[in-house]
Order: sequence, then structure tokens, then C-alpha cells
Amino acid sequence: MKSIDAKSFIIGILVTLLTVFAAGAAHDAFAPHEIQRLKQLASYLQDDGNLNLGNHKIIMLGSSIYDDGSQGGGLIIRGGASRVHLHGNPIIYDQPEFRQGTITINSNLNLGSRKIIMQGSSIYDDGSQGGGLILRGGANRIHQHGSSIFYDNPEFRQTLALGTDLNLNNHKLIMLGSSIYDDGSWGGGLQIHGGANRIHTFGQMLPH
Repeated sequence: MKSIDAKSFIIGILVTLLTVFAAGAAHDAFAPHEIQRLKQLASYLQDDGNLNLGNHKIIMLGSSIYDDGSQGGGLIIRGGASRVHLHGNPIIYDQPEFRQGTITINSNLNLGSRKIIMQGSSIYDDGSQGGGLILRGGANRIHQHGSSIFYDNPEFRQTLALGTDLNLNNHKLIMLGSSIYDDGSWGGGLQIHGGANRIHTFGQMLPH
């Protein structure tokens, strides 16, 4: 019978001790309640590989993802400090509903060919050169508060009713070549210029 040398004997003892220690450490690696939790986690894994948590939540540093089970609630994502950060281009297929009174947008709003609709009023661009930006007010009215400045010539398609005085400053009122204006001088005063150098007056004129 072949004898075992001392070197091989020592190596065998060390391997045996390491095996015993590893087995003992593996037994003590998980407490009984932790083993129970691992079994419960394994029960959430379906045969098809999907993870089904039922009515339990996924909690991450105070944030959570869960379904409250209601028809109106559905999937709920709660972010830490009441914020949910989305990175990338989120695509929303249904109509989002904002419960806050004011929505703050820190970037430009590009609607493409879509409209901004507000209780029957709308703001949109029809894409044509002649149309351009279109403002449609409810009941065919657009209310402007404050001092409105028009840099180009507005075009009125129907009778313009002014509910206040018309102050043209030193500009003229031009009608098919005729004009009514005040040249600003004391001797000139109000001037009425008729087309073809004629002014037609109908009815009785009463000079004061």
C-alpha cells in the first residue's frame, strides 16, 4: 500500500476544513425569516418569467410603483419629494389630466399643426402664407386687456364698432382717396380733403 506524504496530507486537511467552514457559512448566511422572504419572492415569479407582485408595491428610496386595483387609479408612480423624473422622450397615448391650477413649462411648446383650445376658443397656425396665426375667440370675440400694439396693417372684414374715442394722433383717416385729419397747426386745424379735390355735402350745414 502506497503511503501518503506529509504535503498531501496537509493539503487534504485544509480542503476538508474549508469545505466544512463553507458549509457552515452557507447555513448561517440567511436567517430563517430571510429564507421565508426569499421563498415569498420566488412565489411572485411566474412560469413565463414575469414578476407578479399582486397588490404589493415596488419601493425605492421613498418612491413607489404600484397599482391600487381601482378602475380609475390604475398604475401609480410616486416619486420622492412628489416628483417623477422622466429622461428621454416620453410618449403619452391618452389624454393626460393635470390636477394643479397652473402648469409650468420651462421650454418651448411645439404643437406642430395642433391647436390650443380653451373653452371653445383656439389659437393655431393654419400653415398658409395668407392665413398665418389665427386667434378664434368664443362667441366670435377676442378680448384684449392692456395696450395692444399692431406693427402691421390690421385688416377688418366687417364693420368696426369702436366703443371709445379714436385717437390717431398725427395720422390721417383715409377713405378711397379722401382724408380727414388735423395738421396740428393753429391756422390749419381740421382739414377735410375730398377725392378729385371735391367734398360732397348732403343736407343742411350749420357753421358755428
